[in-house]
Amino acid sequence: HGMNYPMPSEDKHYVTIFMTAKCSNEADGPVNLEPHKCEGWSSYSWDELQQISRGEREGLSIFGPLQHLLEEAPPIVLDFLGVTK
Repeated sequence: HGMNYPMPSEDKHYVTIFMTAKCSNEADGPVNLEPHKCEGWSSYSWDELQQISRGEREGLSIFGPLQHLLEEAPPIVLDFLGVTK
């Protein structure tokens, strides 16, 4: 699912592609291969992301394009996650 997200106030423009996939080995997880660029990885359910989006989870915020994905709630993403709207 692609999102076009201009951010003129920050002089940025993001084109974000959200992809879905399943691991062939569920014991595997993401590995941070660029710790100097990335603080780490966290995993959240759709409901948890909605809570963060509404400011219900202190100290966490949502990246702008992800906020738009949450608002749009595309059926293909919800189906993949097994979320009912």
